Amino acid sequence: MGNHPAGYSMLELLVGLALTATLTALSTPSFLELRSASQSRESLRAFQTLMQLARHTAVSHQSPVTVCVVDEDRRCRRQWRGALQALAFIDSDGNREWGEGETLVQQQTLGGGALRWRASLGRHYLVFRPSGQTRENGSLYYCPPNGNARRAWTLVVNRVGRVYTTRDGDGDGVREDSRGQKLQCPP
Repeated sequence: MGNHPAGYSMLELLVGLALTATLTALSTPSFLELRSASQSRESLRAFQTLMQLARHTAVSHQSPVTVCVVDEDRRCRRQWRGALQALAFIDSDGNREWGEGETLVQQQTLGGGALRWRASLGRHYLVFRPSGQTRENGSLYYCPPNGNARRAWTLVVNRVGRVYTTRDGDGDGVREDSRGQKLQCPP
């Protein structure tokens, strides 16, 4: 039995603290990238679901369904960038605004990231007809909050009302838009 004090020396504590700080510093970028990838996938799935449900509802209820982003008063707005929510609703009066007596199909809270809707005829909304088709086709561009183009995506809605995402055609880790151009952030 020796006279060794219990516990750690100051040097051992400092070495342990330095190792912990180093490991944390090395893992933080990986964690942030993983989080960005997860947010991007979640946003993509949410918009795919919103669009597909809107189309399905238009067909099953034989009524036009409008999809748009809304301001704090829940009015459809022209600018998708900075919007807080997207709505899909049965547009029974055809005015492209969610109003009294109209059925809300789905409400989607938008997370971080930049959105841009680009449609034929310059429309800021999308209407699914009772046939499931649309009057306008368009693309929804998304860039994550960190601006990483590898996590950007484009959701395309064609005139038949089908929804699909663009792919990374050349394998460089960045998707191309529907015209074959590499996605860039901000959209």
